[in-house]
Amino acid sequence: MRRMSTCLAISMIAASSLAEAGGMVLPVRGVRTLARAGANVAGAGDADALWDNPAGLAHGAGANKRSLLFDVGLVYQAVEHTRIDADGNLYETITNQQPSQVVPTLAAALGIGDRLVIAGGLSTPYAAVHRYAVDGPQRHASVSLRSSTFVLVSVGAAYQLTDRLRIGATIQDLFSQLSSGVVMSGCPEAVTCAADDRSYDMPVQIEQTDYVALSGSVGVQLDASDRVTVGLVAQAPTRVSANG
Repeated sequence: MRRMSTCLAISMIAASSLAEAGGMVLPVRGVRTLARAGANVAGAGDADALWDNPAGLAHGAGANKRSLLFDVGLVYQAVEHTRIDADGNLYETITNQQPSQVVPTLAAALGIGDRLVIAGGLSTPYAAVHRYAVDGPQRHASVSLRSSTFVLVSVGAAYQLTDRLRIGATIQDLFSQLSSGVVMSGCPEAVTCAADDRSYDMPVQIEQTDYVALSGSVGVQLDASDRVTVGLVAQAPTRVSANG
C-alpha cells in the first residue's frame, strides 16, 4: 500500500504542468452572479446573460419583447505590501491609495419573433486600478494604473430551439487604454549601488492603446426538468497588445 501511494504521488507530480494566473479583474459581474459566487451559467435569464451565458437571452423571446439592464458595482481592493530586499532589509508597509472604483454596466435585449433574441451591451471589467506612492518601496514594480481605461463592447444572439433547449453566442471587443507608472533604476553596471538608492530613480510612464481585441462566447441551457436547469458556456480569451 505504501508503494502504491508513493507511485501515485510521483505520477501526480510528474503530470503537473506550469500554472499561470492573474488577478487584475474579477470573473464575475452583477449582484445575482456575485450572490452565487459566479455560478450563474444555468440561471442567467435576462440582459446580463450577455456575459454570464448568452443562451439565457432566449428567455426574452417574443415579438418586440424588450429587456434593459443598468447596473453599477463598487469594486474595493485593499492591498498592503511589505517589501524585503535581497539583503533582507524590511521596508515600510505600503497601502493602495485608490482601493475602490465604480464599475457601470449597460445592456439591452430585443425579441425578434417567437424564438430569436438579439442583444448588445457596454461594460467595464470588475477591477480596482491601484495607486501607490511614487517614492514607496514598491515603486520598481508599480506606481499607478489610475488613468487606465477598459471598455468591453458585446453583441450577441440567442435562439430557443425547443421549449427546454436554448443556445446563444456573443462577439466581444475590448477597448483598452493602459497607463502604467513604474520607477526604474539607472544604476550603471560598473557601479555598486546601495540597496534602494533613490538617487538613481527614473520614473517611467508606459502608454498603450488597443482598439480591437476580439473575443467571444458560446453557451447552451437545458431545462432537464421543471426544477432543474443545466448550462454550459465557453468564453474565449482576450489578448491586449501594442507595438512600441
